[in-house]
Amino acid sequence: MEDAANFWGSRLAQDAEYILGGDARLNVPRAGGLYEITSRARVTVSELSNQQKAYLTTWLVDQRRLGVAVPLITHDVVELATTARPKTLAERRDGLLEAILEHAPRLGEAMHHDEAFRYSLEQPDAPNPFWTKEAYLMAATESVAFNEVETLIGFARGKGLIEADGYQLIPTLIEIDSRDSQKRANLNRWRKQEVCDGFGGFFASGF
Repeated sequence: MEDAANFWGSRLAQDAEYILGGDARLNVPRAGGLYEITSRARVTVSELSNQQKAYLTTWLVDQRRLGVAVPLITHDVVELATTARPKTLAERRDGLLEAILEHAPRLGEAMHHDEAFRYSLEQPDAPNPFWTKEAYLMAATESVAFNEVETLIGFARGKGLIEADGYQLIPTLIEIDSRDSQKRANLNRWRKQEVCDGFGGFFASGF
């Protein structure tokens, strides 16, 4: 029987630690990384639909981006997931771009995508290491299935923010504003590019 602490049932879950009183801490790429969950929340989280689990995952991702290294899922947080507002298409696209930057933060670095599993019948989260980055992308984009990520990449490509180039994802922005965080500055430039096409864009591949 799967442990509800790992609410996606992810086979990529790692470093599970069970704390006195029934709370748990574990690292799940499908949920965006490390989190803790209370014993009560472990019961109620199992009642969520997959879409509501995606909303809960978004809450975890947002907490980490606010500086909370290990977000805590409580019963109240699970309840919030049942009434959450879906992210807009643009917000999900930005989540995709931020996730790629987290894996390739410096100019010219790449987030690699393994083509051996590109058209496999396996779904992301199969027990092999090549799906780990795909699982992170699903978490960052409030996706239930990986084809949603592919659709978002197509949307970003249509906006001129990405281009196909082999099997890697490469941020290729021209400049970074040192007064802001690198990720936020990059996102600001992407948004400006949609209006004035004043920067080099974003090159992606493998999708």
